[in-house]
This record gives sequence, C-alpha cells and structure tokens, in this order.
Amino acid sequence: MILLGSILMATIKEVKEQLATLTDLDDHRWTSFEEDSRSGVQTAIKQRRKAILADIAEEERLEMMLSYEKSLYAQGVELIAGVDEVGRGPLAGPVVAAAVILPKLCKIKGLNDSKKIPKSKHEAIYKQVMKEAVAVGIGIKDNHVIDDVNIYEATKLAMTEAIEKLSPKPEHLLIDAMTLDLPIGQTSIIKGDANSLSIAAASIVAKVTRDKMMADYDQEFPGYAFAKNAGYGTKDHLTGIDNFGVTPIHRRSFEPIKSIIKSRSSGVILAIDIGGTFIKFGLVDDDFKISNQSKVSTPTTLDGFWLTLEHIVSSHKDIISGIAIACPGEINSKRGFIFKGGLIPYLTAIPLGSRLTKTFQLPVKVINDADAAALAEARYGSLQDLDCGAALVLGTGVGLGLVSQEDLLSSLSVTQYLRVPSPQSMSQTSLPFQWELFMHGLVSLVDNKGSAVGFVHEASQLLGLNQDDGPAVFSAIEGNQSEDLNLLFKDYCHEIAVLVLNLQSFFRLEKVVIGGGISRQGTLIEGISDAYEELFKDKTELGFEPITIRACHFHNDSNLLGATSYFASENDL
Repeated sequence: MILLGSILMATIKEVKEQLATLTDLDDHRWTSFEEDSRSGVQTAIKQRRKAILADIAEEERLEMMLSYEKSLYAQGVELIAGVDEVGRGPLAGPVVAAAVILPKLCKIKGLNDSKKIPKSKHEAIYKQVMKEAVAVGIGIKDNHVIDDVNIYEATKLAMTEAIEKLSPKPEHLLIDAMTLDLPIGQTSIIKGDANSLSIAAASIVAKVTRDKMMADYDQEFPGYAFAKNAGYGTKDHLTGIDNFGVTPIHRRSFEPIKSIIKSRSSGVILAIDIGGTFIKFGLVDDDFKISNQSKVSTPTTLDGFWLTLEHIVSSHKDIISGIAIACPGEINSKRGFIFKGGLIPYLTAIPLGSRLTKTFQLPVKVINDADAAALAEARYGSLQDLDCGAALVLGTGVGLGLVSQEDLLSSLSVTQYLRVPSPQSMSQTSLPFQWELFMHGLVSLVDNKGSAVGFVHEASQLLGLNQDDGPAVFSAIEGNQSEDLNLLFKDYCHEIAVLVLNLQSFFRLEKVVIGGGISRQGTLIEGISDAYEELFKDKTELGFEPITIRACHFHNDSNLLGATSYFASENDL
C-alpha cells in the first residue's frame, strides 16, 4: 500500500517511476497519487492514464487483427502465412513480396499496415518480426519482369516465390487482396495488411526490404531521390528523369515513362565500339553528342561476346532507334557481316548485324573501327575539307581509314589518290630507302609493333606496375624516369612514323590523324611527329613534302561518332 505521506516526500521523478508500475485504471493506488496537488504529479498521472488507455487500445487492436488467425487456430491450423507485397505503383524498381509465419497468438506491439507505421519505427518493428517469426520468405520481381508480364502477374510471381521459400511450409495462406494458383488453402482479405497481423508482418518485411533496395539504387543512380521516394512518381523523381533520362530500373510499360521513352527515342542511336580490350558504348543524339558512356571488358569467348552485346542493347532498347557498331578487322558494312574481327580470335564469319536486328527489331549498321574514326574526323573533326586524309587507330592492333571530302574512300575511288612515282622517287639514292621503309613497315604490321595495347603492356612491365596503366606509363615518360622506357617509347613512335611515311609513299595524303584512347596523350603525338621528321630529314629525293600528324579531334570517341554518322547516312537520317 502506498501512503500519501510517502508520496508527498517523493520527488516528481520517483512518483513517475511509481506510476509506471500501475497497469490497471481500477487500481486503488490511483487515489493516493491523485491527492498530491503538485502540478508535476498531476501531469504525470494524466500521462500515465493516457499511456494505459493507449496500451488497452493497442491490445484490442491486436486482438481484432488476430481474428482470421484465431478462426484458423480453432480449426487446428497453426502454420499460417501472411502474404503481402510492396511496390505495385512506383515508376522504378522491383515489386517485393513477403510471406511470414508468426507463432500462434503472437502479438507485436505497433505492428500494422506498413503504410500506417511511422517510417522512424519501420526498422525496429521489422527486426521484431524477423526475431519472432517461425519463417520468412521474400520474393522479388524486377522491372523487366513487370514490363514483360504486367504488374499484377509480376506481383503473383513474387508472392509465389516468397511462399516457396518458407520452411516449414504453411498450412494456410492469408493474402492481401489476391488469390494464387497454389495447392494450399488460402483466404484473400481486402485491406489484409490492416486486418490480419500475419499479413501486416509480411507488409513490413516487404516494405523494409524494398526500401533498402531503393536506397542502394539511389547510390547507383543519383539524381532521382530513390532513397526518399522509393521509385514513386514524386516531383524530385520526375525532375531527375528530365535531367538525366530513364534508368535501367525504370518500368517501361508505366506512364509517364512509356511516353517519355517514345518522345526521346526518335533520334537516339546506341553506338558500340568493339575493341580487343574493352567494348565501349554510349548514346548519340541528333546533334552527335554522346551521353551515358560506359565500357565493359571484351569477353574471351563468342558466347560471352553475344551475352555482353545483348545485355548492352537490352539495357537501352526502349530509348533508341538504331544500333551503330564499330569493329576492327574485315567488315562487309552493307551486310553487317564480320569476316575477321581483327585480333579478336572468335570474331570470324559473324553475322553481327542480322542477328541483332532479328533479336531486337532495330536497324543495325556495322563499320570498320578505323573507317569509323576517319569518317568522324572527315565530317566533324581534323580531316575536314581534305582531298585525301588518313586515320591510324592505335589499339590492340593498328587500323587505317582513308577519306576524301567527308566520305570514305572505296577500293575503286582510292586509285585516283595513288601516288605516281616521280623522277626523284625513282632515283638510285631514293629506291633503296623506300624499299627498306616498305619492308620495315610490312614487318611492323605482321608483328603488330604498332599495337598501343602491346606498348603499354611492355612499358608497364618495365616500370614494375601491377597492371597495365597507360596514364602511369606516360607520366613516367614525361618525368624521364627510365632510360629503358625512353628507348622503348622512341622505338614505338618510330614504328608509327614508319607506317605514316609508308602510307604517304603510296597515297597523296594531306594529313594523318592518330586515333584510339592513347591519342589523348600529347607526348605520343609529339613523339610520332619527331620520329617522322627524323625519317624525312635530308630525304628530298622522296618526291613529296612532309605532312601534318595530329591526334583525332574526338580521340577514342571518333569510333562511336563515326559509326553513328555512317548509320545516319545509310538510313537517310
């Protein structure tokens, strides 16, 4: 028994602690507390009564939410799985379903329809459900499945997956407004997450699981506020789409995504540059501006190549109107057929264009990578307005593209730019040099001495680097760190200069540009130019003048832009 005197002698804090022991509004001890006139005590009494009333109301609510479960318990059914989903309405991300079996008569304070639970309490209630549950299963169907089968069917698939992951297996299902084609007794409940504790448990598990996924997507695709909006069409989300476009996780079958894609797809081309080390790709618009650039390692097998290429196209198929591909080697551009893909061994007799067209129902054009670079430079870059120019693309191998007045030189038209031997070039002093130059160039091509990849690899090993690193190699060259590296670099520049001079001896070239990723290194272009001038020194009897050697204006992007330009001209765009 609590005496009034002892209450009056207690501090407010001590009174609150004593009040916390009261759980029944009819407890006789309330009278003693109520006789304390201190305002702090009276406030504490009101707060405690309010808390008890809230607990009573919560207990009644939980009892009400167990009505479906109790009906089944009365029939001898104890393993009851609540099933619910989250994510039917968003414009992006997956639909996530959960199936939860709770222990018999289990009550978790605060558990309710996840939409009614304050976000600040989601994690705590989720953890309590995971702790108490007999079994939990989660099913996830991404946006591709949703677009393929529609959101209703995708939801059913996700629910089925979640149920199949339960162990032990449920004897009965309580499902939020859905019926599944499963050989298990089930009850479909409208607003089930607000009327069944089992379904409410599934709701919070699905909600927290999906929210975590969307928070991860927010890191992968910044600018859309996915962590905040969970993929729903909020103002921030729609602004992100306006600024950055549609992501790979957006649902193409949902409006306004569907209309946005349609409105933006008219002039966008997916350009792909197949190299020996990387496959690079990006989206090229009507103004020949590249966006969404990326790259993946070139696979080592043909099966891997097809999977990689089809994944790249699949990720962009709804926002493009065609595919433009630059590829090394011997190409029949009209047919999109690869006879031999340069130094990529498995690219032999490959119907690249026809296969991609059949798979994706999109127009495809394929062009040799050096021809692509030359075409881009002739139309928009450093080879404009020339009668005869050349692009040397330095990559895994060496590619050559010849152009004249914004177009490629064909095997027929190239003959008019062949160099006619002059009396000087036929002199006794000139012929031995030209023959030596020709043989050197031939050996260089056969041995692939012009390979930029090969040079960077050898230089990286010389520097003791753990992996091939072009920027580190050129930093060392510019810093004059190693005499052996300087000699290797000088030899490499000499090989390229020999190729240029050989080309000039056959064609009336006005300018040569160097392409490939390595062309971004100004030191390389300077080194090739110096080696070229050294070869040309005192050789006035050659019968032609020195020409300019420059980097491609677009560097490695020349391949993507040239392939797109070829696609556009072949399709009258």
